[in-house]
Amino acid sequence: MKKVISTFLAMTFVAAMLCTGAVAVSEEQPADTQEAVDLQQLIEQSGLTDEEVAEAQEIYGDELPEVLEEYIAQTDWVQPRITAMTEAEWTQLTATMDTGVIIVSKDQKTGVRHGHAALCWKGTTVIEHPGKKDADDREVLSLKQDASVTFEDLGAVATFLPNNVTTQQKAQAAYYAENKLIGWKYGLLAPREDAGRMNCATLVWKAYHYANVDVCKPGSGTVYPSELDLDGYNRRLYATKQYSSIAWPFSDDIPVTE
Repeated sequence: MKKVISTFLAMTFVAAMLCTGAVAVSEEQPADTQEAVDLQQLIEQSGLTDEEVAEAQEIYGDELPEVLEEYIAQTDWVQPRITAMTEAEWTQLTATMDTGVIIVSKDQKTGVRHGHAALCWKGTTVIEHPGKKDADDREVLSLKQDASVTFEDLGAVATFLPNNVTTQQKAQAAYYAENKLIGWKYGLLAPREDAGRMNCATLVWKAYHYANVDVCKPGSGTVYPSELDLDGYNRRLYATKQYSSIAWPFSDDIPVTE
């Protein structure tokens, strides 16, 4: 942990020197100083908090720049105007919710917009990681609650099921999520096999991994909500109009239907 803190402080010190003109970025600048400057720029672009950066540094070490580059590539800097879904859309969406169904939205953000994901336990009850703090600034842990708490006021939401999944596998994933994945701390970039933290999409991955079902491309890094849609591992059950009209990641070239 001391190494993480000292590394982060060193990066902050270099950034401060740059702001005051004490360090000039040039071709003659030492490689390690330039790398620190580049890393600081990636941190600023990512929108992550100091705590999230320190956590990621502890997990990934020297691979942190590559992880941040991938994270930035998966997120959106354009803030589309997404309005709440209609009552009819919510009715159609909830009609597809059942044990093992995956819910994905494009609305939400933590620092930058990256969407949200959850797993249906039974009916409209979901197991999810909100990735936020409560009114008393305490970290909210992963929990079981009704989908309306998180998703009803959103606008770009869809439901999915893994391709060729069996009833038994859906039940196994939901069982594992309820018994093993509630009460976890949040880790925005936590890798899939992390035993202490996870984000919303890795919760879904962990649940279905227990049931021997792939919900996205195999790997060891974190899982983003978009990967539950893009990789072709899951079939879409229903999507709101805004979900269908916005691309992953968002782009200036994609019109947003309100």
